[in-house]
Amino acid sequence: MKSKQDKLIETKMLVKKTEQNLNNSIAKYDAREKDLISLAAVAKNDGRINDYKQTISYLKMIIVRKEKTKSLLHQFKMLELFRDDAELSKEYINSMRILSKETSKIYGASTIKQTSKEFRKMMANIEKNQSLFDYLMNEVDTSCQALNDESVTVNIDEEINQRVNAELEKIQSNLDSDIDKKLNNLKKI
Repeated sequence: MKSKQDKLIETKMLVKKTEQNLNNSIAKYDAREKDLISLAAVAKNDGRINDYKQTISYLKMIIVRKEKTKSLLHQFKMLELFRDDAELSKEYINSMRILSKETSKIYGASTIKQTSKEFRKMMANIEKNQSLFDYLMNEVDTSCQALNDESVTVNIDEEINQRVNAELEKIQSNLDSDIDKKLNNLKKI
């Protein structure tokens, strides 16, 4: 049977591992995105239109997945902050209980009423924080749904075209420099 401390350590390790996995996924998507842009540029340069279209389709899917993973990471970090806030509130409540007991011993029942009033205010603040967190989570969900919006797709299409064309220019520039080198070598012969 695990102790409370062991469970806490295990939970913290799981949180760190999850955050690390999300960051690793984003990095992998970045690398795949760069590779796919290069492949698309080569296919376009070679005139392989079907390969080009297929690569662009897959590239769009990778970009959307990367954005969703970024959103998950953001939500995860928000939950961590909320958890930290809840832990702080719990510590505060426990401290208030201790102080209430000690105060009642020293001053009598009139201070307990004041402490109870403060306690109720604090609980109202916790509920208010929960409402704020719920609102933030709804906003995150709305932004995730916006990823499927056509205007976002148009922007992704424009960005992909710009990046593929930039890569294509590099390929053509390299071909030109290779041809120039070979011509210079032939002139030397």
